[in-house]
Amino acid sequence: MPCAQTAPQPFCPSAGITGYPLKVLRELTTLAEEARIPLVSAISYCRYTLHDQALVTSGTLQELQAKGLGIINASPLSMGLLTHRGPPEWHVASATLKALCRESAEWCAARNFDFSRLAMAFCFEYTGIPTTMGSAADRATLQANLDLVTGAKPLMAEERKALETMKEYLGSLGDLSSWEGAEVNKYWVKMGKLLVDDQYKRLGGPTKAAAAMK
Repeated sequence: MPCAQTAPQPFCPSAGITGYPLKVLRELTTLAEEARIPLVSAISYCRYTLHDQALVTSGTLQELQAKGLGIINASPLSMGLLTHRGPPEWHVASATLKALCRESAEWCAARNFDFSRLAMAFCFEYTGIPTTMGSAADRATLQANLDLVTGAKPLMAEERKALETMKEYLGSLGDLSSWEGAEVNKYWVKMGKLLVDDQYKRLGGPTKAAAAMK
């Protein structure tokens, strides 16, 4: 049967936003409102974790939810920081934060606690964020996360004590809790070196400026 003919509907674009700097997420909502583009979701990553709860404490979560956005807390393990394996080499967290997370993982391992399980439980238990989005390297990890979030294998009493210890140890880092601005700063330092070298070339002088600025 032929499809029923319906009147054409006006195109109404909608979009989601994502980013690490919380200020940028808030600014994007304003820009979208000015452009009359309805936003439906926002993905914030690494900003509600054991070591950094700025998504909530900064008021960003409440502001975005007040505008009708569905909020997704992504990377609850901070791109590998909150794991026994540790983060990849390219991770831009400070050396201090990496060291504290590594010490926390070692503390948990010495007591037979799964550091990542505790970190995931911390996020799952906060009901103010409707969705937490992580990843799993294998099926066993995926099943463990499902068992945790569904309550099939909740934290035991000793695990909960360990989680409270981790919250106290990592939850009061202040400016060290995040790496906001670190990548941007590195970019402009690199650009500054290139510009100085270019200027030396134009003047016919030496081109060792970049090395001298390290």
